[in-house]
Amino acid sequence: MKRFTMFVIATLLILGNMVGQVTVNVTDGTNPIEGATVSIDGLTGTTDASGDAIINGVSDATHTTTAGMACYHSNTTEIAVSSGVGSGSIILTAKTVNDVFFFIGMTGAEAGTVVNLYNGSGYNESYTVQGLPMEDVMFAGVPYGEYSYSISKECKTPVTGTTTVDCANDMGISVFAEAPVAKTVNDVFFFIGMTGAEAGTVVN
Repeated sequence: MKRFTMFVIATLLILGNMVGQVTVNVTDGTNPIEGATVSIDGLTGTTDASGDAIINGVSDATHTTTAGMACYHSNTTEIAVSSGVGSGSIILTAKTVNDVFFFIGMTGAEAGTVVNLYNGSGYNESYTVQGLPMEDVMFAGVPYGEYSYSISKECKTPVTGTTTVDCANDMGISVFAEAPVAKTVNDVFFFIGMTGAEAGTVVN
């Protein structure tokens, strides 16, 4: 009887600490996502071409499960593991915007410099530099796509260029540009008389 009791206790201890296998399917709502990282209590797995990640060593309980992938917003779900088996699914939503940072010149842009970022699809935003210490010249939440930019300041030659906004860097897109340089020439127009100068008039 004593042996039987000890056997029962040992069995309960084993069951109480049972670890098993969890299968997590990750999709974008329609298609599987390959290469996503799935985490459960410090254990991780990577999804295959079918969007499935298999994680071993997970104890019987309900676990918060997180999936993440570059260019997607991370997401979580609760997965219950019972008798060493658990499964669940997570949908990730693709990111569609990023922040754009401008680094102008060696020491930053002068106060009053205007940075304009625009495209042919209706996006057109400007930032006027205030000249503050450690000032971020940033455009937040810019939709993915191809953009043109101009950096201008009164009496200086504008700087122009293009950039691509995508998910290449989750921390933001960096644009390094020269600062506008001072103009050294200008045009001069003469308006002579009420009706203009006669033919043959020489302006020197």
